[in-house]
Amino acid sequence: MIHADVLEYFSWDLLKLRVFNMKSGRFDISQTSNYPKIEKLVREAFTDYRNHYSANPRLSRSSTVEGYLEWAEKLMESDNCRTYIATEPSIGSAAGFVLTHLFSKHQTAEVLLNAVASEFRRMGVFSDCMVGAAKTMQEFDHVNRIVISTQSTNTVALNSWRSLGLEPWFSINTFHVMRDGI
Repeated sequence: MIHADVLEYFSWDLLKLRVFNMKSGRFDISQTSNYPKIEKLVREAFTDYRNHYSANPRLSRSSTVEGYLEWAEKLMESDNCRTYIATEPSIGSAAGFVLTHLFSKHQTAEVLLNAVASEFRRMGVFSDCMVGAAKTMQEFDHVNRIVISTQSTNTVALNSWRSLGLEPWFSINTFHVMRDGI
């Protein structure tokens, strides 16, 4: 058994926040179901990403990245998936994305994957994506809460979430249990 990490879950109460009053940033946010539009971002973001898979020395890095690519592609085929992509108007290529899964019955969406291209980091791409996604899902899907998680060591993400108004929700330990010889 390998203790892989501690996941921190945060919650964004959109009713309390009144996300519609938040300012839009410099990036255009649009919804897409076209996996190739985010494939390059997924590959770049998760190649050296430290997570509970990379914490396990028995899993190869290449299989981890391929797992994220396959997961993103399969998720985007679902009717419950909403993917929002940020583009800079002058360039037109993807600067970042937020991929969510809707739980309509609970008026909740969970951010399952997100990434920002390295050349656009610390420029507000993630914030713009989250605000755009929140506004759209609140209006069209009646989402009132967004949840998201990351490793407790990912302080950049955690600080970004706090600045948007997300609040800590709960934490869980992640363990990998593997048989000998695998």
